[in-house]
Amino acid sequence: MNFTSKISNGSIKSLCELATESVAAAAAEEIYKNDDNEIRVDIKTVEDTLTTVKDVLALVIVLDNTASQQASWDLIRNMLSGLMPFLESRHGETDKFSITYEIRIIYANDYDDDHKIEASRAKRLHKDYIADPYNSIQDGKRPVVGELCRISSESTPLEKQKFSETLQNMKCYGGGDAPEAYTPALKLSQDHVNELTKKYGSNAVIATLFCGDDVPHGCQTQHSNGDNWPEGDPSGMDWFEVVNGYTVPIHALSPSHANVDSNCILGYAVSKTGGFHLNVDSNSSQVILRLLMAEMKLSWLMERNLKDMEGASTEEISKKLAELINKESFEKPTNTVPEDPRISVLDEEILKNGFKPNLLRCVSENVKVSTTRSKKSVSNITQGVSANGMLRALRTATGGSMAPNLMRQVSDSVLSFNPFTDHFDVYHNFLDGDNIYTKLINEINWSPMKIGKSVSKRLASFQGVQKEDGVVPWLRCPSIEGQTIHPFTPTIQKIVEKVNSMFDTNVNIVKIQQYLYKNSTIALHGDKVIDLKEGEPIFIVRFGATRDITMKQKDGNKTVKLSMPNNTCFKLTYQDNLMWQHGVLKESMNSDEDTGSISVVLRESVTWRQQNGLLTGPRCGKPALGETADVWKAENQENYNVAMIQAYKLENKSDIGLNAYEHICTQSAWAL
Repeated sequence: MNFTSKISNGSIKSLCELATESVAAAAAEEIYKNDDNEIRVDIKTVEDTLTTVKDVLALVIVLDNTASQQASWDLIRNMLSGLMPFLESRHGETDKFSITYEIRIIYANDYDDDHKIEASRAKRLHKDYIADPYNSIQDGKRPVVGELCRISSESTPLEKQKFSETLQNMKCYGGGDAPEAYTPALKLSQDHVNELTKKYGSNAVIATLFCGDDVPHGCQTQHSNGDNWPEGDPSGMDWFEVVNGYTVPIHALSPSHANVDSNCILGYAVSKTGGFHLNVDSNSSQVILRLLMAEMKLSWLMERNLKDMEGASTEEISKKLAELINKESFEKPTNTVPEDPRISVLDEEILKNGFKPNLLRCVSENVKVSTTRSKKSVSNITQGVSANGMLRALRTATGGSMAPNLMRQVSDSVLSFNPFTDHFDVYHNFLDGDNIYTKLINEINWSPMKIGKSVSKRLASFQGVQKEDGVVPWLRCPSIEGQTIHPFTPTIQKIVEKVNSMFDTNVNIVKIQQYLYKNSTIALHGDKVIDLKEGEPIFIVRFGATRDITMKQKDGNKTVKLSMPNNTCFKLTYQDNLMWQHGVLKESMNSDEDTGSISVVLRESVTWRQQNGLLTGPRCGKPALGETADVWKAENQENYNVAMIQAYKLENKSDIGLNAYEHICTQSAWAL
């Protein structure tokens, strides 16, 4: 069979290629010449057997065991110990997806005073100092990094017991400065990955789990504890270079006390290798293994289906895999560690200047990030398949032989058929009555809309429920600054009543915007959830010229256009707002007439603005004693605005939702 005839030479191993690796190949060729149906059934069974089954899970775990991990040490040990019962329960099963497993644990400690003495001696002798992290500098001392223990499904009961005892007796120690010897530890883990790849071949899902709370040497931007090796790891290895050459996904595990630099460094490894980045908590072992098992199952099912698709096109492959995903139940991570904005800039800097010392510090000078640690949050799983999960499964299913651009093309196409996200409701002929567009133009108290220092081309107005003493609903978005929350005008009141009665909601604030011309646009974005009632939809009702609302996945490249002619209502669910961005892009009007349109956006807010400007609600902190609007503006507004912008950037490109604002929801806030 020539499976790749319409795709790419050598992109996926065909059944014939698999068979030629076995002595059964010659026999199969001969038997196929026979027309006996029973023999053909037997051969089909042989073919299925020859198809590589992804039934081996091989993990290399890199564990920072320095003293700074003490705060989360019991949690980390329990998380590692929790891996074993699940793996044992899935080994040797016949009625479920059975696996064979192997785990290797690498410890990452740090260089000590003896290494500093050696470095000083080399400096006096005008020699370069290159540390050896893999060998002991003194008898009786552990090397800086090394293998702690290993276990497999083939280990004896006594070996498995010793492995468990080793985990429970692990101590964290050393690490006088903040950065650690992460780089040589990751390099050692790559060596182990190479061994496992050679040992198990293409029937294994191999991954690395990296658990740490600090940064490699040369990567610290916060100078609280200094860096004894500020120019980089004394072994001469570079973190970013090792990550860029890594051959399997790196999944990162960050304890709650990890700082932003640590999350950035591990996040970079995750981003480059296609892994996931989870918070360490009591549920981590179950989350990790459920995700890995789901991807093992997905890659296994992919290969079994791909082998029959001789000469298939990319579209045909995508549809087949989409049907497979829709039929089966898969899981993807949610509430993962937010991606640091420096990660994308790091790649730009590497492309421009190559790998160099102080790379993260250079990037951090130009990219401002909040140093406030979020409250502890819990990573979990949700139904579906992520873009990175799809790519990992394709890579595994094809033995790494599919070209990266083809994998991305297939992955994007498959996700475009995913029913978990592609379900948008648009209601036509929504409101009874004629000339609604003209009525709105005439009855709305329009005003220019400022966003920061710029003035939008769109005119806007905010209307909302009016409480006693001038209390009104509020949204912490830039476009509301300087706006008055007017009472509902007659037509808006009708729209609000229709939405509330039709969808059993309680809308209390409405934003109305004019799109006067064809080039009046709004960029792709997700609506801030910090002030929205959790779980409640957002409604967009449009009048006037037909415009397209463009929807784009945050996690993936799927784009959907929804036509919104006059008098239509779009229901954007709370979950879809987390998963998708929406906007009105240039040239999205379907009419040649250069006429305008109006959008009416209806929400239920849980935040209220008092007459003096103080914001109250479940996600607003109480002001300090004696705090006034002027005091808050002078002392807190700048930092608050920076934190809000940073949080929204995270929310706008991920499904993190309210967790992006954890550290903001406890602070007092004023609408000035």
